[in-house]
Amino acid sequence: MKLAGKLAWITGAGSGIGAAAAVALASEGATVVLSGRTRGKLEAVADGIGAQAHVIPCDVSVASEVEATAADILARFGRIDILVNNAGLNIPDRDWTRLSPTGVDAVIHTINMAECVNNIRSSVVLPGEVATPILDRRPVPVSAEDRARMVQAEDVGDLVLYIACLPERVVLNEVMIAPTWNRGYVAALSRGKS
Repeated sequence: MKLAGKLAWITGAGSGIGAAAAVALASEGATVVLSGRTRGKLEAVADGIGAQAHVIPCDVSVASEVEATAADILARFGRIDILVNNAGLNIPDRDWTRLSPTGVDAVIHTINMAECVNNIRSSVVLPGEVATPILDRRPVPVSAEDRARMVQAEDVGDLVLYIACLPERVVLNEVMIAPTWNRGYVAALSRGKS
């Protein structure tokens, strides 16, 4: 049990990648705190994990809820060893020429530069298309056949577990995980043949 005695906080843990990451981390002994907006979904994931899973609902788009949840975790468990900052949303109008900067925060890749001296490390996981329930919100439906060819949530969960189990001397700054059958590549190939 490589993560025995560790506390992992997973946001967006009610489904998809977050749920898969929670299951994977718990399988290696981590105590997991599951956060998200829907208590019922979080409890269903926790029931599948067992006694080492704890549910603390939290909407990460509300800063005061995030602060309160972090304080609650520290009060209950005294630590946060692993943070899987996974909560996500779907933006139907995703074309860069129409995407509004409103609400888009700067992405930090500088954590490792500033905090490496404190033995804090951050890994950015860049998933390609992943077959999760968020696909149901896409403006163009994704077929069952295409979903089966995509990266599965469990694949990303396994990657999160791998990162969490690395020796303290090692950090993966960024990792891209994408489906072999990449719909973008396939579309480009099809256009080239026509």
